[in-house]
Amino acid sequence: LVAAYVLGKRTGVLTGLLSILFVVFSAVVAPDVFLAEKFTQSNILWDIVIWGSFLIISGYVVGTLYEEKEKGLSELKDAYEGVLEILAKYIDSIDRYTKGHSVRVAEYAMETAIAMELPRQEVENIRVAGLLHDIGKIEISSNVIKKAATLTEEERNIINTHTERGAKLIQSVGGLLKEVVPLILAHHDYY
Repeated sequence: LVAAYVLGKRTGVLTGLLSILFVVFSAVVAPDVFLAEKFTQSNILWDIVIWGSFLIISGYVVGTLYEEKEKGLSELKDAYEGVLEILAKYIDSIDRYTKGHSVRVAEYAMETAIAMELPRQEVENIRVAGLLHDIGKIEISSNVIKKAATLTEEERNIINTHTERGAKLIQSVGGLLKEVVPLILAHHDYY
């Protein structure tokens, strides 16, 4: 059952069959261990058949549940990736000068994290932070972001608040994205 839970139905059923073969082999090699005074050989055989059937069916069911869980997790991950890409494209669409910027930042940051041999989860957090680092810009007036002329000091201060705004937006989501909040908050502090 553990094999089915961890590795799927095929492994669970095969492990069940091997367990049954081991018990049958043990019964043939040492029948006195399996036969007590009140049991006959046919009773023991019947018990092994019932136990073995239950083991195989249970392994199949648990393995099927495992595979369905894995499929659901895979679909959820694909949806997560899709939402992140949509958000990145939306963020980049706000400022015509930064088209594709978030995707490039995510790719460079991920490549750097891999080169630094960071753990897989940290690499993923860095990639996600790269995609979403400018999400705070969605709360800033498009007139300020798209302004062709030089920004005033007040407008520059407003744009500089996008890191705090983005961190606050992502923090409200929580869950998987909580670890990228500090990266989004600090992305202009370290050049």
